[in-house]
Amino acid sequence: MSPAKFTVRAIIFDLDGTLIDSKRDLIHSVNAMMEEMHRPQLAADVISGYIGHGAPQLVARALGGTATEEELKHGLQFFLSYYEEHKMDYTSAYPGVPETLSQLGHIPTAVLTNKPVRISVRILQALGLAALEAQFGRYGTRLYELARGIDHNMVIPGRPTKSISAEDTFERDIPLAETEALIRRLAEKVWLASRKDGRVARTVVLKLKTSEFNILTRSHTPGVPPESCEELTTIALSLRDRIDLGPTQRFRLVGVGLSNFRDLEQLQSPLFD
Repeated sequence: MSPAKFTVRAIIFDLDGTLIDSKRDLIHSVNAMMEEMHRPQLAADVISGYIGHGAPQLVARALGGTATEEELKHGLQFFLSYYEEHKMDYTSAYPGVPETLSQLGHIPTAVLTNKPVRISVRILQALGLAALEAQFGRYGTRLYELARGIDHNMVIPGRPTKSISAEDTFERDIPLAETEALIRRLAEKVWLASRKDGRVARTVVLKLKTSEFNILTRSHTPGVPPESCEELTTIALSLRDRIDLGPTQRFRLVGVGLSNFRDLEQLQSPLFD
């Protein structure tokens, strides 16, 4: 049997630990946060074991299970602020990465990372425009501009709202059955925000991210738009019931959103009856 043939259409890279070695700066930033929180320093290998699941979990694991919600919030804010200032103290591309990427110039490439966008873009900025273009294709120029606050899009004031959403990451990965409380809080937050718009949203959206970083979305457009926070919450929870990945599946993030906004006049039109 001859080997299967396939065509590579694109290559998606992780950033930390794949293209760049950022571990030392992350370790130093965690211990700076621990000092700020009057906690003992952690060994480098201990912190290394916490890396890879995003900043909120990194901070939560470093502070331990006794940390209060306020301590977690302050610790995360300090960590992100400190890391942004020291993200390039020791971070560098792994040996051979630039050469390898340069040989992939004919294949579209992308970077997928759970590192905050602002920090990621500024690390890319530190690589320089030429490196961005070589390593990240045509989007490299856009990343270069974003890192410097350059945006050529026309500013249109008073642009109608397209969607409103809120999401949050759990301190630990949890089963689907334990997401109800957060879904209720997020639905209330979204509902209050939507009341300031003066328009009506027709579609409810639920977003979930698994512990393997797979994103699931479910949406529903009822015949009559939700008229209260309770109705929004009920729809969001019913969308959760449409997720069936088994009782052992764990989730790390949940989000609730409203979209498909319409003016009241549009909703009263026969087209929306």
